[in-house]
Amino acid sequence: MYKLLALILFSLGTPQLQAQDLIDIYRLAVEQDAEFRIAESEYLASRESLPIASSLRKPQIDFGASLIRNDAESTIGPFTDNTSNEIGYSINLTQTIYNAENRATIDAAGASVTQARAELEVAQQDLILRVTESYFRILASQDVLELPGLRKPLLHVSSNRHKNASK
Repeated sequence: MYKLLALILFSLGTPQLQAQDLIDIYRLAVEQDAEFRIAESEYLASRESLPIASSLRKPQIDFGASLIRNDAESTIGPFTDNTSNEIGYSINLTQTIYNAENRATIDAAGASVTQARAELEVAQQDLILRVTESYFRILASQDVLELPGLRKPLLHVSSNRHKNASK
């Protein structure tokens, strides 16, 4: 809360960061507020879990290769060398038609994304509330500080009107 208040005071008082209105203050707060950034990061992270879980429905491709080399020497009879090479390749494509565990994993990932989105929206509304409360509190305190300086001219105008009315 105090960080947000300091951010607003800083933005109102610094010429290069002079915020013109509440929207500018809110944009600064979105960039700087740790609570909102945490909720946003958690949402983005949970959003990545859905495509990973959904990949369980996609076909799986396995590729394999092998090379077998046989060297055989005969010590009986005529000396012969027998060398043979066997090369093998395999490709397997599998597609799961129905797997309840995979379905539960995908549903859980979807629920996690929905929950993270709701938490992000709550964090955004909380940030809006904190920014507006701080903004209007600062404006009210500025009015209180400026009010004594305005009273003298107003009293002077009021006394001049009173004098003119009594003539």
